[in-house]
Amino acid sequence: MFIEVLHRAYGYGLLGLLALFFLRAYRHRDHRKLPYGILSVTEAWMYLLRGRSIIERGAQKLGAVADNFSRTIRASQCLPAPGTRMHVVSSVNHWKEISNAHCGKLSAHAVSKEMFRPQYSMGGIEWSEYRDEDGMPATRGVRTVTHQLPHLTPKFAAAFDAQFSSTLKELPHDSKFTNNGYWPQMMRARICLSTHHANLTTLYDHREYKPVIRAIFRLESVRRSLFAHVGDLVAERKKKNRFQDPSLKPNSVLESIVDVCPRYFSDERMVVDVIMSWITTNALAVTGALLLVDLCNYTEHVPALCQELVDLYKDPVADLDKLRFLESFIMESSRTNAFMGVMAQRIAIEDFTFSGGYTIPEGQWVQLNQQRWLQDPNTYPRPEHFDPYRKLYQARRFTDVSPEWPIWGVPKLACPGKHHVLVVMKLLLIHVVSNYEVDSVAGKSGKVDWWEARLPNSKARLMMRKRVCQRGVSYVIRRLQLFTDGFHGHNQTQPCRDDVQSRFIANTYRQDRWYPGTVENFNFLRYT
Repeated sequence: MFIEVLHRAYGYGLLGLLALFFLRAYRHRDHRKLPYGILSVTEAWMYLLRGRSIIERGAQKLGAVADNFSRTIRASQCLPAPGTRMHVVSSVNHWKEISNAHCGKLSAHAVSKEMFRPQYSMGGIEWSEYRDEDGMPATRGVRTVTHQLPHLTPKFAAAFDAQFSSTLKELPHDSKFTNNGYWPQMMRARICLSTHHANLTTLYDHREYKPVIRAIFRLESVRRSLFAHVGDLVAERKKKNRFQDPSLKPNSVLESIVDVCPRYFSDERMVVDVIMSWITTNALAVTGALLLVDLCNYTEHVPALCQELVDLYKDPVADLDKLRFLESFIMESSRTNAFMGVMAQRIAIEDFTFSGGYTIPEGQWVQLNQQRWLQDPNTYPRPEHFDPYRKLYQARRFTDVSPEWPIWGVPKLACPGKHHVLVVMKLLLIHVVSNYEVDSVAGKSGKVDWWEARLPNSKARLMMRKRVCQRGVSYVIRRLQLFTDGFHGHNQTQPCRDDVQSRFIANTYRQDRWYPGTVENFNFLRYT
């Protein structure tokens, strides 16, 4: 009897909470901002879980990019989302008008504030409503330090070597193909590489701070510890600026942000900019993990990647710009995955009307459907097919910004870290192709869709086996020398069984040990 009463009370309690939720949504409804009605509220929360597929189905019904890129009204859809409405557009006219729109009408800065909520995540520091005051220092800082990428490249390469080696040593091995997890190791690499880029290496090198980095912002004490350490680095940089030659260029994002921030900015304000530029590197982990999945799924392209490295045998790390097929492989992976199904997200500060007549009400979001563009058969024949040999890539670079390649946003506010992403992705491919033999992903799919994004499947596993050279020393990127010298004159062990007869392959020998592990073992790219 008591159990039955308890079950009824539990059921009535759930129904009451559900009724309160819908009542609150109805009382605060606004036909221009909030969806109303039980069905619309349900659809809004479904968008949070399956936004990518919802956008794709809507685009297919509208025929948004079927024949004519210039269509405007028909290339637009309005979808309910939690707390607002999402307007998804997909024409070149929309792309141009969003790029040219004044930040006082369509604001990317307002999107950042809505996503990060600095009043909660940044210790109560309020951002200004104007991008010139709060958004520009971090953007200018990242752009300024781009010229230092050649100097940072060896450090990035060494970070990949250290993270892969330390992870695989901890895993059991046998003589067969076994599954290898990759996602957590990619996340750890993301933190490691981004600390070099932001000059937070002292934070990463101290063992006591590693849990702080990996659990960033989860606990209030963690946030305070991180802010305190970054604050010390900011204060040290400001002190150096008083005595050093002003003509000296900054060597990291942290130094660059401190240099470009207005004088009236407090140390706390600069710390927020540094950490925000650091957090955005999370996309590296996702992009890198999806790239590894594609490398394992399309192993038929590995020989061509190896041959390109052979052509730059002496120092491929220093000649990254010459690795065009490797860059094409990265571009095709980015195109087929489209990490974010939408881009150029803006919030309407006031009612905004496109030239075609479509209106975005104040307070609602507008975004471009890049997933549809990257799957357009008029631009990419057989778009569902993974083909890094596409002719389009011969005249286009990964860092280009155009309607045919919209992953970096619109020209006026393109992603300032695109060159950094390209360098890291190239180094990742070079390291894996040079040091490991890979095979198709086993078990579950390596990719899952959530919200508007495509993410690595945390339960997926890939196949990886380490290569060793004749001397038994693994191929690793060490300093600037990718390939070890002196292959000749050493005792040969097990001959390489690869079909491709190149110097890279012929002088390489396999170690018959396959490293198993879950996806959690490849978390290091998050710390890149």
